[in-house]
Amino acid sequence: MPENLDAALPTYTHVIVATGIKIVFIAGQEPEDAHGNLVSPGDLAAQARQVFANLGRALAACDARPGQVAKIRVYVVHHRPEYLPVIVVGGGLSGVTYALAGLSKLTHRRPGSASTEASL
Repeated sequence: MPENLDAALPTYTHVIVATGIKIVFIAGQEPEDAHGNLVSPGDLAAQARQVFANLGRALAACDARPGQVAKIRVYVVHHRPEYLPVIVVGGGLSGVTYALAGLSKLTHRRPGSASTEASL
């Protein structure tokens, strides 16, 4: 533990150093199909499923598995607490920490009505 940092929680650390392992960061997974088309405009559940399907393909491309994911950051347009179960079910991942952030809109390459985006 670095000096002069709060050590009040024994289950939390401010600094982690990883050596000799592979760490993968995946960003910007949006509810788009393989051709870049927006999937199910306005349907949060369908878009969450697509986002997590895209994350699964990205993980597989890195020889990683969903069970190895430490944290998922999900951005949700006009987020409300009742959206959390929809996102978690859409992700189909258990034992993973979800960090949700509400936004007024997502920036996309093309117009549409995307509700979610995720990064690992």
